[in-house]
Amino acid sequence: AISVSVILPTYNEAKNIIPLIEAILEVAPQDQEVEIIVVDDNSPDGTHQIVRNRYGSQKSVRCLLRTKNRGFANSIREGIDAASGEVVVVMDSDFTHEPKEIPKMLHIEKTFDLVTGSRFCAGGNMQDKAHYLTSFCFNLFLRIILKTQIQDNLGGFFCIQKKSSKIFR
Repeated sequence: AISVSVILPTYNEAKNIIPLIEAILEVAPQDQEVEIIVVDDNSPDGTHQIVRNRYGSQKSVRCLLRTKNRGFANSIREGIDAASGEVVVVMDSDFTHEPKEIPKMLHIEKTFDLVTGSRFCAGGNMQDKAHYLTSFCFNLFLRIILKTQIQDNLGGFFCIQKKSSKIFR
């Protein structure tokens, strides 16, 4: 039985997707069966077809092509719904989230219901400084308004048990 599903929402990630999948497979825990689900929003750069050509009918990598109701959140939801794993990891497909963090998140997930990664914690970063500053200010605003300690409310890197994922409905 598959125990971990990694969801990769994509749009125009043709250059990143194969190296990302390979990096995830390289760090995947050996004691768990892992599947990777690429959820592509009909990328004009052919991301979907690149994944299909490379991995074909391999059980460990699946690609869902979405042509309706597209968008990041909808892609995540559809990926979670399609996941076979007991635990779901969601991450961006442009290498802003480090695959090497997945085993750490899976270890922490054994104790906590939800594990999130953040660009604003030690070791986190963003390449585009203007995007970083805008995101940082928005998150600071949300922390003040919502009176929360969540550092990155926009982060798309998290780990959750599939049975708990109904919170995203």
